[in-house]
Amino acid sequence: MSEQTDGVVRGISAAASDWVTAGGRIRLSGGSFIIGEQLSQNRYVLTARPGACETLRADTPHMHSAPSGNDGEISSKLRQPATPPDMESLNVGGRSPTSPEDGFGQLWSKSYALAFGDSSHSPEEVISTWKGRFDQFWPEGSRLHVDGRWRAGNVAAVKLGLGAGFHVYTGMLVAGSGARSFRLATPQGHLFTGWIRFSARDVDGATNLHVEVRARATDPLYELSLMLGGHRLEDMFWEHTLQAVAAHFGENGTVTKKRQLLKRQRKWSHAWLIWYNAALRSLVWDLSAPLRNLWDRRPGERGQRHA
Repeated sequence: MSEQTDGVVRGISAAASDWVTAGGRIRLSGGSFIIGEQLSQNRYVLTARPGACETLRADTPHMHSAPSGNDGEISSKLRQPATPPDMESLNVGGRSPTSPEDGFGQLWSKSYALAFGDSSHSPEEVISTWKGRFDQFWPEGSRLHVDGRWRAGNVAAVKLGLGAGFHVYTGMLVAGSGARSFRLATPQGHLFTGWIRFSARDVDGATNLHVEVRARATDPLYELSLMLGGHRLEDMFWEHTLQAVAAHFGENGTVTKKRQLLKRQRKWSHAWLIWYNAALRSLVWDLSAPLRNLWDRRPGERGQRHA
């Protein structure tokens, strides 16, 4: 398979299926695409990335495009998601979705699993509930809101609570969504570049929950935060999530986790991505809140003085 192209276009091969499992990328028409949910034996959701051709027609053989504003086409940029009044939509619109190879830091594979005591709750039921109550299972102070249904190509706004009133405002792309699994990909500026896959499986008569992460820290600042305890904080985040999902179904169990360093080298040519750092931009936004509130009140105060 030359350039990981011919075999994909004419029928995704076993090797390509391995890349899907690993969250890899393919090359097509000189551009890169994120491989999302497998739809059938030779059909996958593809999301365009920067440098890719502007659009990918939905009728391309053996391919299915993620929806966007135009039927049958996808864009390489995320649109600005609509959000409820208590959420901000920052550092999302106009950003490009990323793959694990796009970041600065070391490449990691992480997995978290929790087994139910029995299979009285099917994987399909668990995934449906997980999507519907997604951020209710997150630690307090963090939110995720999908603009529309859990459908490949839709965009979510994310608010991660850091404590002391500070947050990271970013987003996620729904890169795939099925009956037993769904996948989220990160945009530029997120804490990491890559994807997260959530799934439920029937293993030996019991439903098992899984969270799988394949990612690099986006920039040097995020990489430093991982070295100073960020890995442990991420473990705690997903342990809490899995235990909260299990508790919703009256189950409990121990979360088993695995962490594997896939590539030790850091990509210093990507250090410039700190320009998009959502944490720094969010810090400026939160610190400027008093000024924004003062500015928002000024027209009303002027009206009262003129009255």
